[in-house]
Amino acid sequence: TPELDREYQEILASLSQNHSPEEVDAILATVEAERKEVIEIMEREGGDLDDVIARVRKQTYKRKYKILEELQKEIEQGMWGQRGSVQEGEIVSSKDHDSKK
Repeated sequence: TPELDREYQEILASLSQNHSPEEVDAILATVEAERKEVIEIMEREGGDLDDVIARVRKQTYKRKYKILEELQKEIEQGMWGQRGSVQEGEIVSSKDHDSKK
């Protein structure tokens, strides 16, 4: 609907004012991945939409925390230069993260 489109554009403008283009892309990619995951869960299991959204968000935070812990360990061990730079801005799904190990 036009109203949703307008609100979406306002959100993008607000994000762009407060974040770099790379950060905006990462945020949008994370939101899109979470949206897909919520839809999959709702189709597979059903349930309360707010509960599913909260569950997916919690999983995202757990994955983000785990990735940050791993990076911190690498930095502490002096391995940062060997690894290179972080290429992906979005929070990867657990399937993607596990397959990259």
